[in-house]
Amino acid sequence: MKDLGVWISTDPNTTLNLNYRENADKIRNVLSCWKYRRLTLMGKILVIKSLAASQLTYILAPHATNHEIIREINDLFYSYLWNNKGGKIKRSGILSEYEKGGLKMVDIATFSKSLKEARNSFFGLGVYLLKSKFRIEDKLRFP
Repeated sequence: MKDLGVWISTDPNTTLNLNYRENADKIRNVLSCWKYRRLTLMGKILVIKSLAASQLTYILAPHATNHEIIREINDLFYSYLWNNKGGKIKRSGILSEYEKGGLKMVDIATFSKSLKEARNSFFGLGVYLLKSKFRIEDKLRFP
C-alpha cells in the first residue's frame, strides 16, 4: 500500500526495497536528463544536491538504512559526476569544505545519519517538553 508517497508493508524488507528502489529510479532519471549538458564540476554537484539528494530526504529520515541501495545511489552520483569514467579527485577531497579545497559534495551515508539524529533529537525535545509540562518523573523511552 502506498500512503503519502511511501510504500507501507507488513514485511519491513519489502517496504525498504520498494521505497529505496523507486527513489533510486527517480534519481537515475533526473541524472540522465542532466547528463548531456556540459556542466562544470560545481554545477554537477549542485544538480546532485538539489535535484537528486533531495528525493531521498523523505525516505531516509523515518526508515532504516538499506546500505546496498545507499552504495548504489552513491555510485550513481559519482558516475554522473565523472561522466561514467574513473574519478579524477579523491572522494574525501570532494566531500570536504570549500576552505579545505573541497567541493562540499553530499555523502548519502552521512546525510542519512544526520537525518536520523535530527529526528531523534526532535523526539527527545518532545519528551523533555512533556516531562516538564506534566511533571512526569518516570523515564519515558521512545525507540
